[in-house]
Amino acid sequence: MSHIRTIHAIDDYECELCGKTFRGKQSLRAHVRRTHEKPVKTLECPYCDETFKSDAKFVRKHLARAHPEKYLSEKSHCCSVCWYTFGKEEELRDHMERHNNLKCTFCGKFSPHSVHLKAHLRTHTGERPFKCKLCSCEFKTNGNLTVIKYMHLNWTFIV
Repeated sequence: MSHIRTIHAIDDYECELCGKTFRGKQSLRAHVRRTHEKPVKTLECPYCDETFKSDAKFVRKHLARAHPEKYLSEKSHCCSVCWYTFGKEEELRDHMERHNNLKCTFCGKFSPHSVHLKAHLRTHTGERPFKCKLCSCEFKTNGNLTVIKYMHLNWTFIV
């Protein structure tokens, strides 16, 4: 058993809608809101009947692959990572620099945001910059520190 489960008595909570289990009520609650309560926004391809769940990246990828003559006609330089298109090659080059700067120097994993990359890098370095003032536990993410703070306050999470 892990330290958290042993010392802080965290139980598994199962989603009644899909059977997935979570370590805390707050995680289950967030899952239910995100997965089961939030209406799925769909995006449509302007050239065919294809529809996509909320992520515009999939629409751009579809347009570049299925309708390149229409999609790339105005802007001919397309990013192979996120499928954004640019009118000038220099714009694409500048854009690609941002992608290259967000790769893990240890394993090459790409992160879409610098905050995610910082958190990922801690899996390699072992750095734990978030410290609990009450129990001296150290954490890799501020979110994990917040969980332990709630536990110290004996807050209960209502699903």
